[in-house]
Amino acid sequence: MFPKFLPPALEDSCKEVKALTNWRRDVEKQFRYQRKANSDIVSEIDRKLNRERIKLEQDLVQGIHRLQQINRSVADERKILQPKLEKAAKLLAQAKANRKALG
Repeated sequence: MFPKFLPPALEDSCKEVKALTNWRRDVEKQFRYQRKANSDIVSEIDRKLNRERIKLEQDLVQGIHRLQQINRSVADERKILQPKLEKAAKLLAQAKANRKALG
């Protein structure tokens, strides 16, 4: 059923490969195909997936709102700091000019 890991001649040369090959054979022996899945199990899986989907969607929406808040906060801080930065840049330029003039 499952593809082989190595050619048959090499399978027995490595104990890890042999263990995997034996495990594969055991799984193949126990495997039983079920044409129709148990509807209760399928329904429970669907419910779990739906709950997880809803949670993930809520997290994404909350993340968007949080990022928008951060963006507004950064913009507000920028408005406050921009004039201070410009003033500091002018003072620095004047200090450099004064130093150059004094030699």
